[in-house]
Amino acid sequence: MKFGFVDEHREVWPVRVMCAVLSLSASGYYAWRSRPESPRAASRKQVCELPQRA
Repeated sequence: MKFGFVDEHREVWPVRVMCAVLSLSASGYYAWRSRPESPRAASRKQVCELPQRA
């Protein structure tokens, strides 16, 4: 996901520069950041945090 990439690298590069390079709107990125986590994303996070079986 492009917004995720921008979020992970916002300490390295300016958000507006990354959005321009990736053909994203900066306002879209900031709207994405302010949204609550979706039920699907929360479920995926729980599954990924489960201990692995041997």
